[in-house]
Parts: sequence; structure tokens; C-alpha cells
Amino acid sequence: VANIFTEAKPRDEFTLKLTDSGEVNSNFFFNINIFSYYVFSKSFNNVDEALYECKQKAGNPLFENMFIAQIENE
Repeated sequence: VANIFTEAKPRDEFTLKLTDSGEVNSNFFFNINIFSYYVFSKSFNNVDEALYECKQKAGNPLFENMFIAQIENE
């Protein structure tokens, strides 16, 4: 997850910035537990891939709030 937003307008502006920077798979989902939008750049099949991507993005201002979120269907 690259960033979290509670409002749609800043969410959309940030998603557009990610896309413009080359993160063409950027998207978002709503986390009902905290009533916020999670904007992400990619999804991965395992934690190792996600950790590698985090290390690659370190230092990029668009990813200064980055963290890994694991999504599970219930």
C-alpha cells in the first residue's frame, strides 16, 4: 500500500500521480475496518515479492508511507 486516504479526491489525485510515474497497475480498495481507502501500486503472490518491491521503492517520495497489507477473503 502506497498511501491511505479518507476522501475520494486526494485518493484519485494520488492514484493519478502513481500512474503518471509509471505505476500503471495502481488502484485502490476501501478498508471498512478503518473507513479509509488504501491506494496500492501492485499486488503480489507472496510476502517475499512484496518485501523486495518495498526495498526497490525506498526513497521514492510517492512511497514514503508504504506498507504491506495482506488481504484475505472471509
